[in-house]
Amino acid sequence: MKRLGAAAVIVVTSIVAAQVARASSEPPCRTMAPRSHINAVFGHFATPAGAKAYKAAAAAKVFKGLQIVNNGCGDYEVYIGGADRPSDQSSFYKEARDAGFHVTYQQSAPPMQYQPNHVVGVFGSFRSVAKANALMWALSDRGFWFLDLARAPSRWLVVIPQVPIKKALSIAKEVATAGFHIQFQPGVK
Repeated sequence: MKRLGAAAVIVVTSIVAAQVARASSEPPCRTMAPRSHINAVFGHFATPAGAKAYKAAAAAKVFKGLQIVNNGCGDYEVYIGGADRPSDQSSFYKEARDAGFHVTYQQSAPPMQYQPNHVVGVFGSFRSVAKANALMWALSDRGFWFLDLARAPSRWLVVIPQVPIKKALSIAKEVATAGFHIQFQPGVK
């Protein structure tokens, strides 16, 4: 009887783990380009027209060199590359905020990628890119800069990728103090 119970637990655990992995991995419609630098992201939009309009507004205010990338699944991202140094990130963030724009920073690794001793923090799950982007902008305004947009099979996830496990509790406290919620999960292998 004990052996059957242990076997059942293993089967159920395996099924649950497979469902979590499927739910948190990027679906085939995602076509994100390889990343070699930290990008300053101005926003994610559901249409090319929305992305072009936002890019034009930012370019009119000073920000030259912005690009639009189609990440697939209806995610058009307005960004500029090369924000690798923390000093550049701070000054660029201030410049963008002073001009009335929100900026987040996208790390070079895919958002849901597994790394040993790291977790992925999920701030929210949304049916639309617009709602996910709105949360990213609100979080950016509260000092949470390293965010990314990931796609679950039918939802958009606002995430903070590659969080060292030893920092997860302090980040959770900081997030709660700012009035938001976060849940941590392992990355996808």
